[in-house]
Amino acid sequence: MRWLVEVRGEIGAEASGRIRDALVHAATRVMPTRIVLDLLHVAFIDSTGIEAIVAGRTVASRMAVGFVLRQPNGVVAHQLRRIGLLDTLMADR
Repeated sequence: MRWLVEVRGEIGAEASGRIRDALVHAATRVMPTRIVLDLLHVAFIDSTGIEAIVAGRTVASRMAVGFVLRQPNGVVAHQLRRIGLLDTLMADR
């Protein structure tokens, strides 16, 4: 089973906790075969948002749940590429 998490708007300090919680909940309680994080409609991401995504992916990995980032838009893809995480997060695990 695949678990889709769609995010819209901005991922900053205010939203990052909710995103981390949603990803951790999916990995530890729902336990799908794969979590798909769709960022097509995200206009901005800061370091707290990136940290939340990495934390969710880490927990998913520990629970043997696949994790893949889907459709990061130009701004988000640029941020993740700049810090060397885009390819890692988009690789299905």
